Amino acid sequence: ADGPRTMQISVQAAGADHDALVAKNWKKQWLANGREESGITADQMDKMLAYIKAARSDLCHQSFVAVSPSGVVVGSAACQLWSGPAPQFDGDKAGTVWGVFVEPEHRRRGVATRLMQAVIKHWTSIGCQRGVLLCASEEARRVYDRLGFGPGHMLLLELQPSDAAAPAPSSVTLETAHGAEADAHVLRHLRAKHLEERAPGASRWAGEELPERAAAFVKGARERLEYAVCVARDATGAVVGCASSNVWEGPGSNNHSWQTLIRQDP
Repeated sequence: ADGPRTMQISVQAAGADHDALVAKNWKKQWLANGREESGITADQMDKMLAYIKAARSDLCHQSFVAVSPSGVVVGSAACQLWSGPAPQFDGDKAGTVWGVFVEPEHRRRGVATRLMQAVIKHWTSIGCQRGVLLCASEEARRVYDRLGFGPGHMLLLELQPSDAAAPAPSSVTLETAHGAEADAHVLRHLRAKHLEERAPGASRWAGEELPERAAAFVKGARERLEYAVCVARDATGAVVGCASSNVWEGPGSNNHSWQTLIRQDP
């Protein structure tokens, strides 16, 4: 957390020439928070650089670096539009941030706060109405609390090898669905959920953009993220519910050995 001894730094927008530094700091962050070096795949850097390049192209990605008066980079942060882990089908934009890292000897001196202020300014500049982040440590949480972040609608389940789903009611049959039929069920139920929960914005489903956006999300998740669909059928064979699941692909979490730690059910 930041303390009273504010450090004199400048926070600068960083381009592709700083991507490797941002990726290395992201790795340092995870190691500092308890990840084992052995749990990081050999191609981690290549994956990270590809991730940043794609986010810069598609998600308004912007990295920031904190530079000391002597010209040394003492911290960094990366931010972009939030793109998942479920299809984004309302008109509100959300920003996300990842890889917020400050070198240990420069912590508690306002560096993280300055980096986050630059992130929030970038979110505003690209039209975001809110920010989303995953907090890796209690120390970081204190910084985010002071900046106005609060709890949101996310639940986390720590899975155990022995965990198994509860049996379905006898009146319902569960099965895995595939292909176009599965996608049609998912799209229909996403639309119904949207109409139920977000009535003021329901008209946004009238055009083709949102179904196409959901279809693009499903296509990408099927290709990269072990995407699966389970449907529930009643005694007549009619589909009465469905659930999609895939490996988590949050900001920066593109290392497959870490993705499999968390799965997200849209």
